[in-house]
Amino acid sequence: MSYPWKGRHRKAPTKKASKRRSIETMGYKDLVPVLDREFSSYVRLLAADKSGLVRCVTCGSIHFWKQITLGHYISRSHHSVRWNLKNVAPQCGWCNGQRGGEQYKMRMYLVQRYGSGEVSMVEEWADMTKTETADTLRIKVKEYRAKVKELKKEKGL
Repeated sequence: MSYPWKGRHRKAPTKKASKRRSIETMGYKDLVPVLDREFSSYVRLLAADKSGLVRCVTCGSIHFWKQITLGHYISRSHHSVRWNLKNVAPQCGWCNGQRGGEQYKMRMYLVQRYGSGEVSMVEEWADMTKTETADTLRIKVKEYRAKVKELKKEKGL
């Protein structure tokens, strides 16, 4: 005996096709994660060697560029320095997540790489309000996409 309420006569639910939006139609809030992804890929690829391996700047462990994360010295909530190359470096997931980013070690690395004056400027810029608009984010997304494509080609990844 078949019970109609058991679902036998119903069609199986189908997945709706996701509508991928172009960056031209996205607003500021939609563009932020897209730019985060492209910027992160760029920085990690920039730090990668020819085989795609990247060293964590805080603990020294080595990971493939897709498995390492992008650590920020000053939190991503400060949009004025969120996408500043002098505020970020590759970190393993453990250091960036479980150890809270290891800001002290991250600052030491950035000072060694860029100098204390540049790091102090980044710290000052963190207190400024954001200056980006949706249009400037679109430009940055296109710029970093092109750079990521070029780096992948250059390094054979």
